[in-house]
Amino acid sequence: MPGRYDVGDDLRPAHIHFKVTKAGYKTLITQMYFKGDSQNSPNDPCGFCRSDAIELMVEMKDNVGNWTIAME
Repeated sequence: MPGRYDVGDDLRPAHIHFKVTKAGYKTLITQMYFKGDSQNSPNDPCGFCRSDAIELMVEMKDNVGNWTIAME
């Protein structure tokens, strides 16, 4: 899982950015957040980043010492 990073006096929640491009189509830039992160909304200092959107959430699960991402 990625770490959080400073934005002034606060921390952004752990997340991964995605940029998807294809010729002839508009570029998609989005991010994926992790369920249970205490910095997700309403504690996310980025008020428009949607760190509370269920469709942008994944859950980390311990699979006998190997972490995996469970997509819903």
